[in-house]
Amino acid sequence: MENSLKNKKSPYLLEHSNDPIDWIGWDDLLFDEVKKEKKPIMLSIGYSSCHWCHVMQKESFKNMQIAQKLNSSFISVKIDREEYPSLDKRFQEIYRLMNKRNGGWPLTIFLTHEGEPFFSATYLPPKTNKNMTGLYELLTYIEQNYEKDYANIKNVAKNVNEALVKQKNHNNKDDSDTDILKKFTDDFKNAVDRVDGGFGSSPKFPHASALICTIAVAASTNDDELANETKNTLLKMSQGGFYDLVEGGFCRYSVDEWWLVPHFEKMCYDNALLAELYLRGYGYFRDERLLEIGFETLDFMSGSMLKDGLFISAIDADSEGEEGKYYVFDTDEIKKAATDKEAELFELPRFGNFEKKTILRLKSPDTAKANYQNLTRNLQKIRQTRVFPHIDFKAITALNGMAAKTFILAGLIKEGYGKIGESVLDTLLLNHYDGEFLYRYSANGERSPIKGYLEDYAYLADALLESYAATFDNKRLDEAERIIQKALELFFEDGVWMCSDDEFRDEDEVFDNAYPSAAAVILSSIERLYVAGRGEYLKYLKPTLYRYKQKIAGFPFYAPKMTATYLSAYDLKAEISTASPLQGEYALKYLANPFATIKQSECKTPIVCGCDMTCREL
Repeated sequence: MENSLKNKKSPYLLEHSNDPIDWIGWDDLLFDEVKKEKKPIMLSIGYSSCHWCHVMQKESFKNMQIAQKLNSSFISVKIDREEYPSLDKRFQEIYRLMNKRNGGWPLTIFLTHEGEPFFSATYLPPKTNKNMTGLYELLTYIEQNYEKDYANIKNVAKNVNEALVKQKNHNNKDDSDTDILKKFTDDFKNAVDRVDGGFGSSPKFPHASALICTIAVAASTNDDELANETKNTLLKMSQGGFYDLVEGGFCRYSVDEWWLVPHFEKMCYDNALLAELYLRGYGYFRDERLLEIGFETLDFMSGSMLKDGLFISAIDADSEGEEGKYYVFDTDEIKKAATDKEAELFELPRFGNFEKKTILRLKSPDTAKANYQNLTRNLQKIRQTRVFPHIDFKAITALNGMAAKTFILAGLIKEGYGKIGESVLDTLLLNHYDGEFLYRYSANGERSPIKGYLEDYAYLADALLESYAATFDNKRLDEAERIIQKALELFFEDGVWMCSDDEFRDEDEVFDNAYPSAAAVILSSIERLYVAGRGEYLKYLKPTLYRYKQKIAGFPFYAPKMTATYLSAYDLKAEISTASPLQGEYALKYLANPFATIKQSECKTPIVCGCDMTCREL
């Protein structure tokens, strides 16, 4: 049995092309036709490597009873959040307003036949249990009451729309006099887990952009407390579990506060950002273990995520229908693969540490890999006999920009990595850019017709400017300028950045979510373009940054990239003037200060100048 999704390019949509549900894609939804049928619409939003999306598909979307209800009484629309991030952003906000908490995936939204939301949920089981309404019962209720209760449904939709408008027009309290640097630092010290690292209890997310900002602040202010807590977090995150000690690479998050049991999904953006974090951490702390983790992560990415010249989006948590099956071992299996000396380095509980299996974890997070290399080689051989998890093979422009930048930064330390980053940039410009517009992604070598969003332009420009800083190749500077000029034309409106150029043309977030704010990244790129000698862009920088300062002043720790962009333009500015690209010790010092911007000059010895115009050797 096939539905209309069989003709789509998205791996996520293709996964649902054999569901017994008459799914259509967002681009196939014709509201004029729906209005005639007067059927409610069910939107289901997810992505290819999402564990709970798989669960809901297996339990509910393969269920014939549920399929029959949907096919007879609803219009069913399946959406890949990575194809339409602005759409996902809008409906996640609707979920938050309706449920007073953040959402996630799968996201389930019911709309009237006029396109107005009236019910929202995330994962729904097929049948009602004591904790949660089942999808079948929910569909039955809507089916039986939609027409006769339409006035009440319209009222719910009206309230949601009014809340959206109110939020959009809400003027934040003017905290523009706040000392952003002090507030950020204080918030970090209040939030950090001083024992296990990271922030909060569980689940724990890595918050790479916040930690990159703390390294920059520590490097600029010599704050030892900030530095020590940041280093502790970096080491604890790499102890094993959240970090894969066998093949390298980080998982999406830890379900506990100790970084032991991860959600096993591996995302391109997490690994690109965390590899950058560890390389910058090495530049500042000079701890070889951090350097080791950074390069292991990049080796994992180039070995397992690089396909046809671009990085895929994600590797699933599941294999053979079981979460984590590829990654865990029997304790005896580990002991047999290890020498006695190696076994002493690891926590090896008799009955395992994850559903009677064992996640490999070091007793001490600063143990060098050279001490257990034999074990990891043997465990890699065991994994090679297993079914590899499903991959989301979309190559998204924004994510490849992130990855390319990190590989270029790595090339400042070790030969060969920069070439990978440069090659990714060339492939992006060849396959995802038509000379005028960027496109969102390609899959199996075929470009999607969906045009790029602000994040695609922002992260590509950022990587191109990092390439310029590493090589002083003016071609990269020109390419970055063209990308930024187009972004200004498409997304810059009344002094703020919009996330998209479509019907969901909302202002881009200043707060970082899974990865840094695209508005912050594009502003950072504009600053770098200005420093590199393209002076006309200054008019887009400081007035806009001041406006965003009013938004972030109360909560700079939740907007670390915008905070870093603001501080690098004002309070902690560091311009490095140099006649040739940085190498050796100078490159490490550059890595240690994410606020630093490079400009080509006649200075044979690199000179760094701050806001107070005092200059010194880098």
